[in-house]
Amino acid sequence: MNSDGSTTSDITLQHVSAQPTLVVRFNFGGRDVGELMGHALDAVQEYLTRAQMSPVGPPFTRYLAMTDEVKRAETGFPVEWAIEGGDLVVASQLPAGRVARMVHTGPYENLMDAHNTMVDWIRDRGLTPAGGPIEIYLNDPFDVTDASEYQTEIIWPIE
Repeated sequence: MNSDGSTTSDITLQHVSAQPTLVVRFNFGGRDVGELMGHALDAVQEYLTRAQMSPVGPPFTRYLAMTDEVKRAETGFPVEWAIEGGDLVVASQLPAGRVARMVHTGPYENLMDAHNTMVDWIRDRGLTPAGGPIEIYLNDPFDVTDASEYQTEIIWPIE
């Protein structure tokens, strides 16, 4: 258990297959990211409903750029097959390849510490992160009201 009460599973290396997704991409500042993610998930869910499709897994956020100048992400759902998006909701995919993987249990506010732990772990093994992390939200904050029980799988592509 970390000093903030959150826990993380052991970090493992795995190979993953590409996964088609439907997402909304957005730029964000500091504290507005959670609200933007919520709007993105609502838009994708509405798009899936109109297309008479269901997601094939839990929602996720993939961080595309995390520099001082640009913070960009895409939030959405994995889908069974690639379909054409629209103006706001677009088709994307989670990349195939080698990843570092862990599960964080605790408030979303503590995810940055988990990200830092994972980057240190990757670099300590002489590996290089490829892009930003992917957070997969394993349980729904509307169903799990105690933030200390939120579970987030973090996957970080490796070069």
